[in-house]
Amino acid sequence: MILQGWGAQKPELGARVLTGHPLAQGLAGAYLLNEGAGVRVGDAMGLDGELTNSGLVWQASVNGVGLYGNATGKYANRTSVPYSDAVSFIARFKYANTLGAIAAHHTTDGVKSNWFLFYDNGAARLKVDVPWGATPVTSTGGITSGESYTVGFSRWGAAGAWNYTLYINGILDTTVAAHATDPATSAQTLALNNLSPGNLTFAGIGDIAWAFHWNRALRGDEHAAMHVAPYAMFAGSSLRTLGRAV
Repeated sequence: MILQGWGAQKPELGARVLTGHPLAQGLAGAYLLNEGAGVRVGDAMGLDGELTNSGLVWQASVNGVGLYGNATGKYANRTSVPYSDAVSFIARFKYANTLGAIAAHHTTDGVKSNWFLFYDNGAARLKVDVPWGATPVTSTGGITSGESYTVGFSRWGAAGAWNYTLYINGILDTTVAAHATDPATSAQTLALNNLSPGNLTFAGIGDIAWAFHWNRALRGDEHAAMHVAPYAMFAGSSLRTLGRAV
């Protein structure tokens, strides 16, 4: 059973992940995006994992503030993030009617990536690509402009045979087994929202309210839990009763 902590209320600035919580296992980065100003995007794991905001706008978002991008070359990132065969990423974002990156673990030239999660406006589908130009993992369900969604994926496997699951609002949308394209295996840059690595250029997609990155493949019930109660792994506020914010 995955217990609920803050419920729908975004934890206050400075809140830390409860490392003993089941959802915190394998967590490599927890970005609440509640700073509201400045270039620092803190990692709620309390480790040396903060991102640097390079031109994204702080604005009202789901349950608080978030980051908004409306031009190419704007992103929040950190360099030298280690590689992992098994990986998961989940974010809450609002699509704003344009092609755009949600997040990527990528090389500076964009040729070979560990993973790349984005929305393809032309195909009206959510996609995971490794690298750009390879056969992507593509959602069957579309996304409507101006609405917020919880989107995420998990990957596990070995060289030449990778498994992917893609989730929208905590519901399994797509499963791909034995994907042949190998990811890069080096430490690379983790970037949220817009990014322009070398030959890749993506415009704004709207806003991201929060994002989490794991070095393990999450189960389906864990993807569902992140949609229903994304703040459950945080220490509760003094205004909680019976595990729910009031």
